[in-house]
Amino acid sequence: MIDTDLLITVITSVVTICTTIFTVKSGNQHMQDTLTQELDKHNAVQDERIRNLTQQVEKHNNVVTRMFTLEEKVSNLEKNVDKLED
Repeated sequence: MIDTDLLITVITSVVTICTTIFTVKSGNQHMQDTLTQELDKHNAVQDERIRNLTQQVEKHNNVVTRMFTLEEKVSNLEKNVDKLED
């Protein structure tokens, strides 16, 4: 038969291993949840920044388009003035 001390040692070792595995898994899950939350916050901030930059680019492009139109009108006006001067 198995010695009682050996049986107690084996049972204690198995319980210790199971407890260690459970503790490590719990810690890893908590860390993963924390990292996921932080990543979600970071992504939300990045999305907001991208939206703001997109709006700024659209405004800039609108100004460029308006300036191009304005330059065309000025050019036409200059031609008209030149015709009138002749």
